[in-house]
Amino acid sequence: CGGELVMYNENFRSLMKTVFALDCHEGMDLISAVPESFSQRWIPLLNEGCLGKKASHEMALELCEIIHVEVAVNPIFKEEVVTGVSFFVRDITNKWRMSAWESLETRVLEQAYKSSSISEVCDTLLLGIQEICPQMTCYITRKKPDAMALEWLSSPSLPLSYTGLVAEIPIDPANGSCGLSSSSMKPVLVSNTMQHRSRDIVRDVTILNGFYACYSIPVISREGKIMGTLGAYFRQVHECTDFEMSLWLKAVNLVGILMDKELTEAENRKRSKQLD
Repeated sequence: CGGELVMYNENFRSLMKTVFALDCHEGMDLISAVPESFSQRWIPLLNEGCLGKKASHEMALELCEIIHVEVAVNPIFKEEVVTGVSFFVRDITNKWRMSAWESLETRVLEQAYKSSSISEVCDTLLLGIQEICPQMTCYITRKKPDAMALEWLSSPSLPLSYTGLVAEIPIDPANGSCGLSSSSMKPVLVSNTMQHRSRDIVRDVTILNGFYACYSIPVISREGKIMGTLGAYFRQVHECTDFEMSLWLKAVNLVGILMDKELTEAENRKRSKQLD
């Protein structure tokens, strides 16, 4: 009862190729073939199966991105003796991500309901998104009350060497991805900051801080006015994935709710003072 691969189906072959870039063949030693980060957590399950026990475990693997898999093992008996172990590896990345988002969304709304400051609530949101997608460095800007410019609302992971030099962002298509997205009111996905014309003015400070790709999604009010932007930087050239876009669309809707709440509360306080 060891790590020799005896047989497998097409789904298993495809998953091992996708997740580990591994070409399966009968007789190969899987324990030595898979990454050590996986085999170290797989061996205890294999040992459980060899002892005649069923076992399963969910684990995260850091490959080109974070992959979540579920591994289950079942002992194979012949005349009441364990002669082998069958095991199943299932990619549950999308399931894990959606569950993590739903939990984060609930946590953010509960925090907002308790009247925490909007910047603190947005910090919670962005740090949670970065747990789901660790390659992102997220931020939120909002429109300044009496100017056609954006200011930082939440940037818990952006270095001061960046936010200190870019204190505000003009709402103008020539002023970075946020300037472009807020002026056009359309998402801007810059896969390579070295090449996109909107980065000309801020390219040097962006590259010096190690950012080579960025997203910016406008936050638009119910009246169709720009309220701010939700964005992320990447430390390598990066193409937007379908999951990332679906996550951003959910997140930008949540940011819009938070900003609307803040504006409504400010207007109510203003009316209350006028009545007094």
